[in-house]
Amino acid sequence: MQFKEMLHSKADAFLSNYYYDSDIAWVELATFEAFVAVRDDKTTDQVKLFGDNLQVLEQNLPVDNVYKSKDVTAAPIRVIQLLYNAEDVKGPQTVAFNLPNDERIVKDRGTSMVMLKNVSEAKFKHILQPISDVCITKEQQKLVDFDSFFTHTICHECCHGIGPHTIILPNGQKSTDLLPKSLLKSMYVSFLAQKGQALQFNWLYEKGAFILHPDETFSVDFAKVEGAVESLSREILTIQARGDKEAASLLLKKHCKMSEPLKIALQKLENIQVPVDIVPTFPIADKILQQGH
Repeated sequence: MQFKEMLHSKADAFLSNYYYDSDIAWVELATFEAFVAVRDDKTTDQVKLFGDNLQVLEQNLPVDNVYKSKDVTAAPIRVIQLLYNAEDVKGPQTVAFNLPNDERIVKDRGTSMVMLKNVSEAKFKHILQPISDVCITKEQQKLVDFDSFFTHTICHECCHGIGPHTIILPNGQKSTDLLPKSLLKSMYVSFLAQKGQALQFNWLYEKGAFILHPDETFSVDFAKVEGAVESLSREILTIQARGDKEAASLLLKKHCKMSEPLKIALQKLENIQVPVDIVPTFPIADKILQQGH
């Protein structure tokens, strides 16, 4: 597969809105974006249980069994330490990828799931930690740690491979305790500090899972958060499985709003000027490139 052929395939897809062939071309292309990295075999071994237990995760999704897949296959996860990136990935810095997303290609050729650990560490240090310092109560700040942040990212990537993929419309047309309890608590608090999406924030706040205190800091009510997350997941997964556009629009209209608690949190971030993203430098790679000239 030549780069020129891939570009022509992408151009055709933009016009036809049919991306199957262009996604195949992307998979077969050597690269049009590049990550140079060192394998982190120790961390890779530590996260292996996630990829090996996707079927268990699928069976425990809070959605009707009719929407669950019976043949989820194990997905290999590779953790790397980034040394250099180039071309299409020079913009927003990804912490992981599990591509492609087209279910037909996933079925025939599988996916590539890679976690960029040192990029995650940098985002945690320069973005999530400052958010936690001003938005989370002192008592729960100790629960905001890198392991929970990294685990949340792994779960996010694993979820690309589970849950409803092929939507069955009304007309019939097709369009268990893996984590320790201590880590679950840290993940919930890190989730509160990390996620600013109005839908998730407002839903969990309205369910009493997030508590706003007089000093304008937040905490997680561990007695309520699991049920609140489950109810939101069930709502979204069911809407997705049914392809119910009207229900999706109503959900967004009701919860995607600038509520007062959300406004308070965002104003705090504005006051301390939390960066939107990191801009990594690669001194080793830069030195090698300079020597080449």
